[in-house]
Amino acid sequence: MDLRIDNFGNESHDVSVRIIKNGSTVTYKNNLTIEPAGSDGYTRLILEDVIDAPGEYEIRATVDGKYSDSVTWTIGERYTETASEQWEVNLDWQEAIVVKRVANM
Repeated sequence: MDLRIDNFGNESHDVSVRIIKNGSTVTYKNNLTIEPAGSDGYTRLILEDVIDAPGEYEIRATVDGKYSDSVTWTIGERYTETASEQWEVNLDWQEAIVVKRVANM
């Protein structure tokens, strides 16, 4: 499963992402910078294959060391095989951050 990071704001942001499996094991971590929104209204980064096995996962994201959000979800075998779901980190122009799960269409 992939993690998509979208910046809808007019400034670049430092984003810290941590994925914790079953409440204890960090399976993924990354600190990155996402550029300001482009002419299409956003800038998108896709972190590929950040979840590749069933389990309960917490995805934590922090922007600019100040604002954070997280979501916990149990991922079954069919989701890891079909990539029918994706996770998003959305940053808006007010520096708000939202982590959520979305279905791929």
